[in-house]
Amino acid sequence: MKKFDYSKPLLIIALVCVAFAGCSKMDDSYRGFVKDGEITYPGKADSVKVFPGKNRIKLSWLLFSDPSIRKCIVFWNNRQDSLEIPVQGSSGTDTVNVIVDKLEEGSYSFEIYSYDGKGRASVKTETEGRVYGEAYIASLPDRLVKSALLENGASRVEWGDSVETSLGTELRYHDDAGVLQTLFVPYGEAVTTWVGYPQGDTLQYRTLFLPVPAALDTFYTPYRSLTFQPPAP
Repeated sequence: MKKFDYSKPLLIIALVCVAFAGCSKMDDSYRGFVKDGEITYPGKADSVKVFPGKNRIKLSWLLFSDPSIRKCIVFWNNRQDSLEIPVQGSSGTDTVNVIVDKLEEGSYSFEIYSYDGKGRASVKTETEGRVYGEAYIASLPDRLVKSALLENGASRVEWGDSVETSLGTELRYHDDAGVLQTLFVPYGEAVTTWVGYPQGDTLQYRTLFLPVPAALDTFYTPYRSLTFQPPAP
């Protein structure tokens, strides 16, 4: 008589029972999580843009087709600081803009949540950005001056190479009538000439910078004095 080995079928049955038990526990946990009905989340912040500035930063994001949204909250510093923004969601696309100010210079990580009228939060949206301040300003170099000459009734400044990330250089001086004049020298301009001499044969200049193209603020080096060589007799 042929003997039948019952050990394998019994093992399979046991494994199936364990699997069902595990699934049952998972289902119980899931039912506990959604016991009040299906959970719906408000639409989360999308397409976040960051605009760094001086001791501040601007955040901009989109909310898509969610009239239930009533506010957004931005968290930073490991959730120790936050900013609440009232929002009236709509069935279209809404843009939210907020400036977080009074920040110390450095890098930040932000968490953005939207909330509906019942206080339910959306899925988290994270973004990062850098805030600039006095340390950054102190690191900025002025554009070099090769020569500053007064000749033939005109003032002439020959510049060194433009500084990377600079926008240009700003000049200010008093003309012969004592009127304050301001002149902007764009990035890349090698020689700047204008009619007339500055009073006292001197002027002040500073260089303008954008740390990144999307920067919220323009940064300036401190004014420096520039003395012209007098015209030849």
